[in-house]
Amino acid sequence: MVTRAIRESNLRARVNERVDIVLDQGSMLEEKVWPDPTDMHQTRFHRGNGNSPPLKISGSAYKITRQRALHHGTCLLASANLRRISDYFKSPARPFIKARGVESVRSPIGNVHHEPKVSSISYNNEFQSQVINAFTQLYGISERANPIALDEKPGGELLHDSADEWAAGWVGPELKRITGIQAGIEELKSSKWLYGQTPQFILSSHPIEEDERERPPLPEGFPASAHVYLKVRSGTITAAQISISPDQDIAKAEAERFDKVLKGKDIQDISNFKAVLDLAGHESPSDVSRIAIWLNFMLEKASNKKH
Repeated sequence: MVTRAIRESNLRARVNERVDIVLDQGSMLEEKVWPDPTDMHQTRFHRGNGNSPPLKISGSAYKITRQRALHHGTCLLASANLRRISDYFKSPARPFIKARGVESVRSPIGNVHHEPKVSSISYNNEFQSQVINAFTQLYGISERANPIALDEKPGGELLHDSADEWAAGWVGPELKRITGIQAGIEELKSSKWLYGQTPQFILSSHPIEEDERERPPLPEGFPASAHVYLKVRSGTITAAQISISPDQDIAKAEAERFDKVLKGKDIQDISNFKAVLDLAGHESPSDVSRIAIWLNFMLEKASNKKH
């Protein structure tokens, strides 16, 4: 449906095998082999080659539960910052983190509009109108300025119960009167949703049984014999093993002390790891400070910017 809307502006758009929307970059096919215009998986253009592969312009993410589904979609219309986008995927923690989440597949990206001639706001309005129009055509419904009416009962209920009476349009503030929708809005703003849905991950400074990959060199000043291990589930630290001493017995005691001050802490609530690690009362505050700096850097804490 979205691809159908995008083709109002760019005929190169299609849905690929990963259900992303891409733009074919090859030359135009001979007219006699043009695909059916209703086929959203093929275009009138060659798909391109290694030097000019299809460019991803839209991707989706889904959250499906027993009672509802949440869909998040993106579309690059006329961004002037395409070259900067890849910088946001270069996390310094990547070689040190092992997560249960699905690994992202990186793709070359592009804009729907190759030569922007109007403001981004105009493109946004145009795209939104095209998507609404495609939706109404797909489901055979009408488009009205005020598509949904509510009764006057506390909490609100939808008046329409017939498919013929439904319409596409903007979701307005009146829908907040529906108890279930208001609860959903508040949930999506909460820390429990923003951070608590994070897949379980392990951050370790050195190879471990769960993650045997070789690690990049640790920063200068990082204690030579130190090891750092954090296990985080739903945004909460469930296990921590930080040791500094090369002596195994001392290192074990250190790990227990650091585990005591870190376990149960929510990652999003820690603004500076030094403040938490200092609670362990270690005999070498300078070593603890260097480990805290590394953790702040790995987990992108604001307090790290000054270092």
